[in-house]
Amino acid sequence: MVDTLHDELTMFFTMDESGEGGRWDGVSGVELTPWQRTGFGQYEVDARGTTVAPAVVGDGQHIVGSKGYHFATGSSDAMKHEGGSFTWAGWVSLDAVDSDAPYVDAQTLLAKWNGIPDWGGAPPNHREYRVWHDHTLSQWRFEVSADGLEGEANSKSVTHPASIARDSFYFVEAWHDAEGETINLRVSTREERASTASEPWSKGVFTGDADLDVAAQNTCTDAHLQGVVDALGYWNRVLNEEESLALWNDGAGLEL
Repeated sequence: MVDTLHDELTMFFTMDESGEGGRWDGVSGVELTPWQRTGFGQYEVDARGTTVAPAVVGDGQHIVGSKGYHFATGSSDAMKHEGGSFTWAGWVSLDAVDSDAPYVDAQTLLAKWNGIPDWGGAPPNHREYRVWHDHTLSQWRFEVSADGLEGEANSKSVTHPASIARDSFYFVEAWHDAEGETINLRVSTREERASTASEPWSKGVFTGDADLDVAAQNTCTDAHLQGVVDALGYWNRVLNEEESLALWNDGAGLEL
C-alpha cells in the first residue's frame, strides 16, 4: 500500500457491515444511515434493502434502489472541500435488468446535490457534486456546481466514454482539480485500468450543507441505485498516479 493514501483522507467506507445499523467511515466517524423512500416526502430508516453482498474487497452493500433504498447522512466537516480539490473513489456494480430488478432509470453512486427537495426543509440551491450513471448513454458522469445551481453557466459535467455492462464491477474515480482547473472521471474495469476523461472548469465547486447521499441524489428523492457499492473513499485533494494505481490494485481493490 502507498503510505500517502492516508494524507488528507477524510472518509473511507468499507461498506461491509450487516444488520440494521449504519455503515461507518473509519476515519472521521461519519455514519451512513440506511433509508427507504416510501412516498412523496416520506422516508423511514430501514435497512432491509441495504444488505451485505460479495463485492471486490470482500463484501460490499447491495442496495435495492428500485424500492427506494439508499444511504444518507447530514453534511459534516469531513466533507468540506472549501471549493478546492477533492477526490471520490470506489467500486460499483449495477444489477442486471430482469423481472426482479426492472430498474433502468438514472442511478447515482454518490451526491451532495439536494437541489430539488420534496419538502421545505432543504435549501434549493445547495448542489455541490454528483456521480451518476446515465442510462441513455450507458456511461458514468460527474457533475459539479460553482454556486449551488444547475445550468450551463452554473455547473459542468464530464462523461467517461466506457460503456457500462450490468452485473460487473467498475472502479470509479471522480475528482475536481482546482489547480489544474478541471473536473475528471476515470471508470476502470477489474481487468483494465482506463484513461481519464476531463473537462475544463475554472469556477470551483460550491461548498454547502447538502446531505451526502450514497445510492441516491437530491436529498434521497430520486435516481436511486440498484446494485452494489464497495470501498468508497474521499480525499480533500487530487490523488497522484501511484495512489490511484494502488487503490485499483490490479482489479482487486484496496481498503484503508
